[in-house]
Amino acid sequence: MKRLFASCDALIRDYFYRDHRLLSFIASQAPLGPDEAVKRYFKEAMSSLYGDIDYVVLDKSGRILMVGKPELKQYVGLDMSGIDYVKNNLSISKVHQSFFSSRPVITFSYPVRGGKRLLVERDLEGLSTVIGKIAVPLIKGSVIFVLTSYGTVVYHPDRDLMKRRENLKYDFEQLSGPDKYGLYRLIFNGKEYWCYKEALSMPKGWHFYAIIPMRNIMLYIWHNIWPILFAIFLIFFIALVGVDKIIYKCLTKSIKELSDWLIKIDPSNSEDFFSSKQMSHNSSCIEIESIIESINNLLETIYENNQELLKRDQQLRTIIESAADWAYWIDENGHFKYNSRRCEAITGYSQEEFQKNPGLIFEIVHPEDRKRFEDHFQRIQSDLPHEPLEFRIIRKDGEIRWISHNCTRIFDSKGAFLGIRASNLDITDQKHASIELAKIDKLESLGVVAGGIAHDFNNLLTAILGNVSLAKMQPNLDTKVYERLEAAEKASLRAKSLTQQLLTFARGGSPIKRLSSLKKIILETTDFVLKGSNVACRFEFAEDLWAVEVDPGQFSQVIQNLVMNADQAMPNGGTITIKAQNIEIENKHHKFLSIGKYVLISIEDQGVGIPKEHLPKIFDPYFSTKEQGSGLGLAVCFSIIRKHGGYIRVDSELGKGTRFDIYLPAAQTKLENGEHNERLPSTHIERKRILVMDDENNILELLKESLNYLGYEVELTRTGEEAIKCYENAMREGRPFDAVIMDVTIPGGMGGKEAVKILLEKDPSARVIVSSGYAKDDIITNFKKYGFCEALVKPYKLEELSNTLLKVLSE
Repeated sequence: MKRLFASCDALIRDYFYRDHRLLSFIASQAPLGPDEAVKRYFKEAMSSLYGDIDYVVLDKSGRILMVGKPELKQYVGLDMSGIDYVKNNLSISKVHQSFFSSRPVITFSYPVRGGKRLLVERDLEGLSTVIGKIAVPLIKGSVIFVLTSYGTVVYHPDRDLMKRRENLKYDFEQLSGPDKYGLYRLIFNGKEYWCYKEALSMPKGWHFYAIIPMRNIMLYIWHNIWPILFAIFLIFFIALVGVDKIIYKCLTKSIKELSDWLIKIDPSNSEDFFSSKQMSHNSSCIEIESIIESINNLLETIYENNQELLKRDQQLRTIIESAADWAYWIDENGHFKYNSRRCEAITGYSQEEFQKNPGLIFEIVHPEDRKRFEDHFQRIQSDLPHEPLEFRIIRKDGEIRWISHNCTRIFDSKGAFLGIRASNLDITDQKHASIELAKIDKLESLGVVAGGIAHDFNNLLTAILGNVSLAKMQPNLDTKVYERLEAAEKASLRAKSLTQQLLTFARGGSPIKRLSSLKKIILETTDFVLKGSNVACRFEFAEDLWAVEVDPGQFSQVIQNLVMNADQAMPNGGTITIKAQNIEIENKHHKFLSIGKYVLISIEDQGVGIPKEHLPKIFDPYFSTKEQGSGLGLAVCFSIIRKHGGYIRVDSELGKGTRFDIYLPAAQTKLENGEHNERLPSTHIERKRILVMDDENNILELLKESLNYLGYEVELTRTGEEAIKCYENAMREGRPFDAVIMDVTIPGGMGGKEAVKILLEKDPSARVIVSSGYAKDDIITNFKKYGFCEALVKPYKLEELSNTLLKVLSE
């Protein structure tokens, strides 16, 4: 019976599932394009490989998009969404009548990208031909058949029962068992039967039945078994007589001779020992010797093969244990068959702990990810489509790690399910790196917006600040009026500081680096921030602290923001510790820094600390835990340090304080002692001619009035084309311009970047100053590379304008 069942199970599994994996693959590779592309794809894929299979493709609403057979094209567009196996998204349907004919079928469903589905019908009548090949028991009245879990006939020799999808379960009377032989007793149509029943491996819920009439068993035995028994008895008798003769002639005599020979070679009898070697090998004991020799040879072969297998097994284990992955094999009962040593390095739990508690594999998964992992495991066990999974685990020491998990089902050579093999890779470092990249993307996205806002705002501030500066220069000003003008100027400068923070996000806000002393910048900035504060500051600088190349203004802004935060975190006073030391990164696998020399600046307070859940967000733009905070301070710090090629990180503990660590690349050259300040002439160069180009009318008017006030003759233009033409005319008239001030960007016209090239071609000695509220493409930071002599960053005061012109004209 078991052989019958095994044959039936294999045939049914092969009939329904021989194409299952390939159909699943074809469905998964369908294009996401328009319906016509999907139709062409399935027509080509299915017609070349499975032209005899009934299939349809549904769109995401459940309507038939295409059919496999041309004669069924009238069904295209038909809504199948109300059918049970479509509505409930079943991968395998129950037995039902075909949607296109009266045949009994089951339907397999495969997901297609874009919400579509591929439905494939399997005809149960074809199953009759397959199972009909099995030889039924010879006993008259014996029948084999297959039922679903509900009792519906899937296969029966009586085809009418299959067509009617008859339910035979209700026809079974007094079903009892199984007994110790695994057999049931039942009454069917008034007759008693022995019944063998077994669940098929696929599809789930189907059962194999083999029934034999009890009355016919004894008749079968009477008519067929007694001749066999008599023949066996006769053969046994003849064999017994023959064996007795053989044993006496060959074995008994040879064993006696072997015994005598062993006695003769007894070492205690040395005289007989040597004579025993003369014993003839032609004696009958040669049979025993041949047997012993054969057994020895066989044992040697088995031993050598076993050693080779052990060697290969050890090699495979060494390879697996040396891999970075944590690999394991869980059998069909959920117990570990194998678990690599990497489990302890990744999870903190030993192999023995997993062996004792197989459920630990689920317990270590982070509560927020556990349901996804359990669902994933269920899909694997049910042989449903699945994808690799990323989830978090909680190590034994409480640390959270990210895992990339991939697993597959294992079968032996006969197709029996052996369990699940899984591979797990620790991807925590990659996850942290992706978070940092996302943070950088946020800053760059904000930079695009911030740069535009800052540019327009700086143009307005230039007009405001310039007019205030001009107003302050008026003689006989009332004291109160002068004080109000000074207050307005200070407010404008504070607004300028805000736009500089916005510009830090922009691509054009690149640092203007120069060799600098960190110690000097830190001391001056800290002293300025903590004036009047009840917080003290302690400094620890390395004596041989390396110099760095930084933008002093931007780096001062970083120190200012961090010290201000530390001061606000200690409202009742405390101490800020600032350290600077030299370090070398030698590990090429460092997450965020390359190999080289760095200066490490640490700023540590004794404040309230930052909650753990806020730490990943503190460098995000506009994230702030303060009621009046803008959320830009730390984001600005992060952006500035990144643009300097450095890295900033934070550690904090509630109630104990916070420490920020800044890594900056050390400069290749040393900083010279002392400072070199370039001094500009203190007198104006009178009646020099200045050409101005800007698209803002208010800035043109302001510059004209300001430059006239400073004693210059001014010509105004609004585009690069006008400026070039005006410059050429002045050269022809013998009244050339002494300097040119150009805006970078002119909407709808030529800007300063293009115009300066043409000017220098016409007059290589031309002195051109670039001016902009937003220095795009680093023109402000590297102005000389583009042919400019100096740069003016909007907004600027009258004094800055005057000093810049004096510097350019004195060169």
